[in-house]
Amino acid sequence: MSDFMAYMIKANAAIIIFYAFYRLLIFKNTYFNVRRFSLVSIILFSAIYPFVDISSWLAAKEPIYVMISPYLSEAVIVADKPAVSQINIEMIITNLYILISLLLFIRMIFQIGQIYYLKYKSKQVYNNGKCLNVINGDSSPFSFFNMVFINPEKYEENELNQILNHEFTHVKEGHSIDVVLGEMVCCAFWFNPFVWLLKQEIRVNLEHLADNGVINHGAVPSEYQINLLKITTAFSENKLVNNFYIPEFKRRIKMMNTIKSKRKSLLKYAFLFPIALLLLFASNARAIVNHIHDNILSTEIVSTKDVIVSGVVKDDQNQPLQGVSIIIENTNKGTLTNSEGEYKIETPVSSNLVFSYIGFASVKKNVTENTKTLDVKLSKEAVVKDEVVAVAYSPKNQQTKKETKKDKKSNDDDVFTVVEQIPEFVGGTGKLLEYMNNNVKYPELALKNGIQGRVMVSFVVNKDGSISDVEVVRGVDPLLDEAAVKAIQGMPKWIPGKQKGQTVRVKYTVPVNFGLQKQSNTPAQNAPTTNVQPSDTNSEPIFTVVEDVPTFTDGDKELMAFLAKNIKYPVEAQIKGIQGKVIVGFVVNSKGELIDPTIKRGVDPNLDQEALRIVKMMPNWIPGKQRGKAVNVEVNIPIVFRLQ
Repeated sequence: MSDFMAYMIKANAAIIIFYAFYRLLIFKNTYFNVRRFSLVSIILFSAIYPFVDISSWLAAKEPIYVMISPYLSEAVIVADKPAVSQINIEMIITNLYILISLLLFIRMIFQIGQIYYLKYKSKQVYNNGKCLNVINGDSSPFSFFNMVFINPEKYEENELNQILNHEFTHVKEGHSIDVVLGEMVCCAFWFNPFVWLLKQEIRVNLEHLADNGVINHGAVPSEYQINLLKITTAFSENKLVNNFYIPEFKRRIKMMNTIKSKRKSLLKYAFLFPIALLLLFASNARAIVNHIHDNILSTEIVSTKDVIVSGVVKDDQNQPLQGVSIIIENTNKGTLTNSEGEYKIETPVSSNLVFSYIGFASVKKNVTENTKTLDVKLSKEAVVKDEVVAVAYSPKNQQTKKETKKDKKSNDDDVFTVVEQIPEFVGGTGKLLEYMNNNVKYPELALKNGIQGRVMVSFVVNKDGSISDVEVVRGVDPLLDEAAVKAIQGMPKWIPGKQKGQTVRVKYTVPVNFGLQKQSNTPAQNAPTTNVQPSDTNSEPIFTVVEDVPTFTDGDKELMAFLAKNIKYPVEAQIKGIQGKVIVGFVVNSKGELIDPTIKRGVDPNLDQEALRIVKMMPNWIPGKQRGKAVNVEVNIPIVFRLQ
């Protein structure tokens, strides 16, 4: 729903509710000045309140934004309304509605012009010091702002005095302002019948005020009422003037004979305030819900705030242990101890840290809000496996089609993603590139269809250097995925990785680029060729847990500012009311370059593409480090698109 349609619904709903309240409680009240103020207030409030945003009054402090980190964060993108409109049925109806309102407004301007033209043509005379515009014919007397139009020759002296007192009461109290205001509201909300009824009530109430003005000047009510009945000439067709005679004169006479309402009846007007408050809260229902949600989110953030824990890990002999894995339980976030057995890690309050080292029993420690230092001693006992093993997890989903008994046995061992000595292809990176180029076969069907892209393949290098547990981490097309997997499965044995001098199983990731070379005009070169090689990460492992995580050049605060400045909420998504969290993953390589941005969890193609676009335009980051060396690190950034 567009902002215009939402505004029209809110404004017209208020007019209907207020008019119903007026008819039920105020219609017969004789406090005409209070009624006048209430009617004008109803019109102004109904037209203005949809624009009032009370969310700032609800919030006791600025919203809390979670800072971005490679592991858990989100950038919130909020849009109030589409930047541009699109041609649809709603827009056609809106334009037609505005056109009719514009025509009514032009008619009102024309009517005002008629009044001033009549003043220009008429003769001015003075009666008891008051300027009158003399009109000819049988037109009823009327006034507009400080102008009074009348044909003095038609009336006797007593009638003339009462008519002038009536019209100059309109002039003195500025009743034409109310009339013009009512007419403008009818131009804006012309389709609502209650608007026209409300305008009529404004006009009638002004006549009650003018009638009271005549009586207060000493006129005998019965004589004045007879004069009202005697003036039966047609009233002016101009809707903007204050006529002495209007069709509701019987109601006016009845009201003049009505006993004045008791003062306690003024309490009925007090009901306008709770109605106005209810409408305000209803108009800001979304803001209130968002505020409650933000408070809940804020409470969650406070209750799960992070603390920085440091300490030293030693063995039974009180010697520091290097390379001990410290993992936050149920996450893939952690670190390793240095040569002095020291570590430092940021972890949520109430979380558990799991300390693991080959040949030693794992230890789990709980972190409280007051935990600053946590020294741990590991004992050389049989390792008792926990639900979460330090930097280790069981491979999921796509395994090799055939597992030897040796492979199955190796699956019982821990799989490391962070080790002191990473696995290496025999002969080094150059030989790995050569092997991939010679063994990855570009599928003919993929060539024919022009399919290309980067396939991320992970596998485990076992203790004997063999390859197992091959799976596609991020695919492009089943044809390319299968070609990459076959090449990896056929690899010769690697030099296995080591941790603390012991051979261990290590999970390794290789990006494989399938690229089509541009064809030249030479026939011999027009045949499709391929360029298959590992990606910009230079076949180095891609870490998910490192000691020093990658950071935006100027820190998280600047990253938030960069996103807020450059991201644009897709218009189509706004119009359709699409919102949600998009998680973008990418690799920050050892040079700080952002490689392989991809959607890890999408919401809508429009939002997904915008999230990818903003990531691709980011400058280089400060690369992550493991044991003091810059490495490739996978980073995930959730970006929340939210409509208000």
